[in-house]
Amino acid sequence: MIRPREHGEMLSKLEQIERKLRQRDVINFALRGGCLALGINVLLTLSGKALGFGSTELLLSISGVIVLLLTSGAAMLAIVQRRTLSHVARICDRQLVLQERLATALEVIASGKEGALLEAQVLDAQRVLNAINVERAFGIRWPVVPSAIALFLLSVLVTTSQLPYPLTELVTPPTLELTTTPAVGLNPSSVALIEASNPTGDQELLEELETQAQGFMDDIANGQLASVEIIDRIFRAEMELRPLLTRSDAEIREPATRLSNRLTSLRQSAELSESISQRDYATVTSHLQALASRLTTLSNDERLLITLILASGSRTEVSLQPDIARYLQQSSTAVALVDRDQLAATLQGLSSTSTAPEAALEMAAPEEATNEATNGDQLD
Repeated sequence: MIRPREHGEMLSKLEQIERKLRQRDVINFALRGGCLALGINVLLTLSGKALGFGSTELLLSISGVIVLLLTSGAAMLAIVQRRTLSHVARICDRQLVLQERLATALEVIASGKEGALLEAQVLDAQRVLNAINVERAFGIRWPVVPSAIALFLLSVLVTTSQLPYPLTELVTPPTLELTTTPAVGLNPSSVALIEASNPTGDQELLEELETQAQGFMDDIANGQLASVEIIDRIFRAEMELRPLLTRSDAEIREPATRLSNRLTSLRQSAELSESISQRDYATVTSHLQALASRLTTLSNDERLLITLILASGSRTEVSLQPDIARYLQQSSTAVALVDRDQLAATLQGLSSTSTAPEAALEMAAPEEATNEATNGDQLD
């Protein structure tokens, strides 16, 4: 039965993400409020000097008050304004490409409905949420566009404050200068520096995940860790890699895409190993059918890993289910030779043989019991 109070950790993680989003909103809102205030100040300063009301000091004082009020007011609005957990879940689904897992899980929890499938959806969403690195996925990033606009308006305000007071006549050159000199404040190298998204940190993360991927391959091949644990570790690595897949820098995005494909292949190999260890040969057949469609795109290391997994499963089943063992060995050979036709023919036999694996095990169990009894009599 699904109970909301049993998912406090999931709700707590969503609240943590909501706080991170609010921190990001404080900066965004403050900058936008500052841009609005600077725009008002530019108009006020130009109007005051053109129409001859107020002094330069008074206009600057009013400008400062407007900037302070609008900036602090916008920041306070971001602090007070809270998103609902459903809204946060939709943001996570969209930003991390989770295909509405979290939003669906929250709807299931709120509805109070019961069922194995619904509970599986909730547990899957909770596992996904636990794997999210909140600091990396929803950390504070300085907004580039509002910052550039604020710099532009500030340069315009500084320029207009230097104009003579009052303006006795509108001269074309100064007017043109007002519209052109602000560009001096936008140093292209400064803007490029702002837009850079910590390439050093991204490169270090890529190298770390590459090392982890090689470790995952060794763990699967050696069989020292349970496949379920390896699958969970690979999934966590995939979640850490997701933000890099949308980087604008091709030197980060393209290696991240290749690494993502490799992690996906490793996870599928670990899932194949887990299905074989559980003797779930219907799932094994499904994995191999999916493998057949991308057999020619696998690297040598990936083909070797799948070959080892199938050969190991064949040795395990040779005494209990010889037909299954034979088909696994044939599948291993087909993968090693990159022979899609042989793999397809083998899968047909494996599919028909795996329809009743439990019956085969039940038939094998009495034989083992009989053999043990016979051996005991002989010893007596």
